[in-house]
Amino acid sequence: MPSLPLGFDALVERAAADPDVLGLVLKGSRAHEGMVTEHSDHDVHLVLAEGATTGLAGLDGYRSAELDVVVTTVDGLRGADGRQDHALARASVVLDRTGGELTAVLAAKGRRDPEEAHRAAAERLDAYADQLYRSVKNARDGHRLAARLDAAESLDHLLELLFALDRRPRPYNRYLAWELAWHPLPGWDADALLEAVDRIRATGDVAAQRRLFARVEAVARAAGHGPTLDAWGEDLALMRPAPDETAGDALAIPVHVRDLRLQDLPACAWSGSALHLRSVERELARAEAGEVDYLAVCTPADLPVAIGGVDYRAVEDAGYLWQLAVHPALQSLGLGTLLIRAAEQRILARGLRRAELAVEEGNPRARALYERLGYLAYGGKPDAWDEEGPDGEIRRYETMCVLMRRELA
Repeated sequence: MPSLPLGFDALVERAAADPDVLGLVLKGSRAHEGMVTEHSDHDVHLVLAEGATTGLAGLDGYRSAELDVVVTTVDGLRGADGRQDHALARASVVLDRTGGELTAVLAAKGRRDPEEAHRAAAERLDAYADQLYRSVKNARDGHRLAARLDAAESLDHLLELLFALDRRPRPYNRYLAWELAWHPLPGWDADALLEAVDRIRATGDVAAQRRLFARVEAVARAAGHGPTLDAWGEDLALMRPAPDETAGDALAIPVHVRDLRLQDLPACAWSGSALHLRSVERELARAEAGEVDYLAVCTPADLPVAIGGVDYRAVEDAGYLWQLAVHPALQSLGLGTLLIRAAEQRILARGLRRAELAVEEGNPRARALYERLGYLAYGGKPDAWDEEGPDGEIRRYETMCVLMRRELA
């Protein structure tokens, strides 16, 4: 142990100068943008070579107000307790001398094996249904405290289930809202989900529980978990919404992101006129040439419900997001957020570190979404494009746009 308090910067300097150090990994709030507080320390994994004799090995377990150190190896991280999977998957790699192996080990923590995830989802689905059933039955029989306690316990299983369905580890509760904002669960609106969870936790509201279960049941069946649900037999009727309880929440659907294809365009008529689709067709030709990426968020039937492009020629040293559109019937479900985050990943894959876009001044809803996702306004410009009217006539549309950008981590 050091004789004097050791700071993070000093540790980084010593690690960089020590050949026995293979890597340095920063976890916790300092690896989550926007989560740092005055109380945040630096939660560090110091990764050493096997059999290393460096004096830095003595830092294992070191703790101070600024620094918390765990000394490990690459294999030690690979076999770390599963409860740390989310923290490691979202960690920041400060130093990697393994040729990328360390970074790959951390990335793998964020993606579960398909069979393992399916088994975990089935177990959590059954446990969620069990606690939900107990809560609703206790409420029916007048046991109000028991009903609320069972409702609260059901939520742990619910969250584990939803992340398992997406083959992801569940985050610690502290980072739940952050995770849903930055890495949305496909088909779920983060704010609506968190609001439902908070309401059920606080009140045990039976109608809210049943509406949420209806959404979960649809998602679970689409993922192949019908047998787990059907095993509940007639008891499912007690968990499902009554006719007067179905209003409110929209149905969640599982989705995936892929490249938009030419044959998809007939199914994208919801995104604009025939003139607009001809423009998208031209952009797909540019995608073939590598000048742009054009993405589609698709349903289990592989039908696009959100589309948009990234142009790498429009702005120097950045990816320019444009032609972003979400199916009108499926807005406010997190699909736009999912599309933008996927586009940002494409930008990073090109070695670029900035995303830019333009939003009309008269579209405050879209601007609010971009601001929530970390985009900052830095200017404005006039813009214009051709639009096809209902009568088929082509008109020139002119507008003013706010320019926004985000530095990508």
